[in-house]
Amino acid sequence: MSNWKATKIELNTRIKSLAGLPYRSLVRNSWQMSADEFWNYQATAFKAIYKLARNLVPFYQKNLDNYPLLSPNEDNILEILSKFPILRKQTVREYNSDFWPSPALPLTLFHTTSGTSGTPLRLATTLWEKGFYQAINEELYLRICGTRYPRSLYLTGFMTPSPSSKELFWRDPLFGNVALSIYSLNSRNRDRIIRLINSLKPEVIWGYASAVHQLAILLGDRVCQSKDKCVAVVTSETLQPHWRADIENSICRKLFNYYSSQEGCHLVVECPEGQMHINPLIGIVEIVDEFDQPVKKGELGRVLVTGFLRKSMPLIRYDLGDTAVSTGYTSDCSCGLKWPTIGQVEGRVENLVKTRDGRRIGMLGYSVLKDLPGVKESQIVQVGYENFICNIVKFEADSVENEYLEKAIRSQLFKRLQMQVNVEFRYLQSIPRSDSRAKFSAIVVDFEEDKENAFSNHLIKIVLPDI
Repeated sequence: MSNWKATKIELNTRIKSLAGLPYRSLVRNSWQMSADEFWNYQATAFKAIYKLARNLVPFYQKNLDNYPLLSPNEDNILEILSKFPILRKQTVREYNSDFWPSPALPLTLFHTTSGTSGTPLRLATTLWEKGFYQAINEELYLRICGTRYPRSLYLTGFMTPSPSSKELFWRDPLFGNVALSIYSLNSRNRDRIIRLINSLKPEVIWGYASAVHQLAILLGDRVCQSKDKCVAVVTSETLQPHWRADIENSICRKLFNYYSSQEGCHLVVECPEGQMHINPLIGIVEIVDEFDQPVKKGELGRVLVTGFLRKSMPLIRYDLGDTAVSTGYTSDCSCGLKWPTIGQVEGRVENLVKTRDGRRIGMLGYSVLKDLPGVKESQIVQVGYENFICNIVKFEADSVENEYLEKAIRSQLFKRLQMQVNVEFRYLQSIPRSDSRAKFSAIVVDFEEDKENAFSNHLIKIVLPDI
């Protein structure tokens, strides 16, 4: 199966690769940095983007009292950052465009986030920043796969064949890579997916942690002939401890965890020894307690990130809403890499939607709720295998009809779950959080499988008064 969309994605990747050529030397050399060189680079990179933020970015220009000039002798990046306020997602959402330089940087592009933190953000980036990031990823591929352009199997939620379609994947005819729909990972398609993988012999399998795990459970030991030459890279979700063994026993020789965010302010990658190293070129990671102070080694805290690479939207001490364990920035890993580390990442623990045939589907909120017109916030609550509640907060001034939104959401759920569902829509003024710092969850699974039959399979659609 071929599709022009797969080719379009691959061509876009090659364009980013060309834009990243000027950065390859810096990226390659960064892997040889000592711990001192790491921290020196971070201090220098921060000073450069901080200067740009004060001079060109409206949000910082309007809040110069909180972002004063730096002393020329200040070089400890952690001490420098500790003087600045913490930037909450709510603030970035409220003043979104104020975080873009004025005038905009050349070749600036925009896209929106998944909205898993509530109202989606509109993010800016330039082609050169995309190229820099691509060069960083290519160097990682080179080190874990032996090539910058590995033969790839992408597990994606963007491909949504209809339940009646026999189409499971898109194959790019120019470069040979394959995008496999995460919504097709079920027993009906097992044999076809096995044939696909044995034919493709992927060098890397890339996808949401839950999707890669679902693939491993589905295939078991049926792709052993291609397993030893393949690695898996999981991202976007928290890697649950028991998933690793399932994945490495089934579909790859080694799994690597990849922790980043759409805001482009940090990247933490797993080494062969299982340690999570902070990439020096993208941003710094802080782990702080409830009083916004650094946590002690071995303790769990909130993750703050400050980006260096993305000058198109500088974010300083940005609270991701994630949590991670501090290692005290230890850099004595037996893999030989001197980049400081962090411990276990809790990250985005989005609940996995359950289906009767045993599938566990992640990132459904990203696929179903993203880019809904007129919607400020939205959330899906699964209360039974086929039963869902959709909470919606609309913009007051928007006139998008409820009927249109409901039809779009039902259609997306049907396409991705490949089953008929009952959806109750609730229109609210706000979607409750457990506390002001809690990471918003676009998906909530709120039922026990053994008690599901007690819940009615016929929900009545309730439409509350519009706000």
